[in-house]
Amino acid sequence: MRALTIKIGEPIYIGPAVKVVLMGTSKQEARFGFSAPGHIPVHREEIYQQIQTQKETEITPLIRPQYVGLYGMNRRKARKLSK
Repeated sequence: MRALTIKIGEPIYIGPAVKVVLMGTSKQEARFGFSAPGHIPVHREEIYQQIQTQKETEITPLIRPQYVGLYGMNRRKARKLSK
């Protein structure tokens, strides 16, 4: 991880396409502005984790019951997931 010290309003560039600007600070918070192309998602960590969890639950029912034992899940639970 890189740590930078910047002033309010000063931009940081991440590659040629992403610009981050420190908008302001207060006690324990910092407010940032982001400028990035639409295909680059920008999320806070808790939102990113929710998205990853949702993706995992969408994939899980696609596992066939005969292969589930390899991943530590019993067949009964696998049948419930695959319905």
